[in-house]
Amino acid sequence: MTATDRTLSPSQVNAFLECPAAWYFGNVLRLPEPTTEGLAIGRAVHTAAALLLTARRDGRQLAGEEIDDAINIACNLHIPTIAMADPQTEEEDAEQIADRHGAEDQARALSLLWWTAAAPSIQPAEIEMSITGQIAGIPINAVIDIVDESRMIVDIKTASKRPNGISPAHRLQVTTYAMLYAPCDESHAVRLDVLTKTKTPAYVKLQTGLAEADYAYAESIYPLVAEAMDEGLYLPHRGGNLCSRRHCAYWQACEAEYGGTVRP
Repeated sequence: MTATDRTLSPSQVNAFLECPAAWYFGNVLRLPEPTTEGLAIGRAVHTAAALLLTARRDGRQLAGEEIDDAINIACNLHIPTIAMADPQTEEEDAEQIADRHGAEDQARALSLLWWTAAAPSIQPAEIEMSITGQIAGIPINAVIDIVDESRMIVDIKTASKRPNGISPAHRLQVTTYAMLYAPCDESHAVRLDVLTKTKTPAYVKLQTGLAEADYAYAESIYPLVAEAMDEGLYLPHRGGNLCSRRHCAYWQACEAEYGGTVRP
């Protein structure tokens, strides 16, 4: 596959930039990636938001019980997918069950927080919108969480701590959405709704316009990443924040392939 034949997504590009080796294990070798607690919570929040906003777009006025039902559907769909290790003792089994219950409680709290704090300002036009196009000659697929009636793009994220601003990875993501959705609008507004999985859950709204530098970065990075993928040089990023046995599903494959030790 050549760079011009390869279809990318912003999440693929960000994963490759974070660690080419992990991208290789997941996307080339297709090694299984167990669903982590964080991933399941994030998916539950996104599904709950989509269900609730779809009801609003359809003109339904949701009552408390209906809101709870939508959030329950989302949690029941995703929380049971969290990977659990084979317990060696009854205590280990009980601990894992308790952790899963804790994840479910957190997903419910974050979903309700988003609905009460963030959603009132959104009049949805598009929900989970699949979109395709090209950036610098590279075919791109993406899914936009929300486009409201003012054409603002809204993306929902869960995070372990309060963000200081929009990270480069998230900025590339929303820039990609804007370039595919409204390529002629050079001042497109984007909004990132961040829900923090802290002891007291918090909602942080990050809203910005996009600048020429944002578009230039996307137009540079997509062909460069496509070329790097085709070159097949998949270096492990052992100094990365997510390079640990706790956060990477491929740490054993990484040690077997490259040697060394992935930190606990």
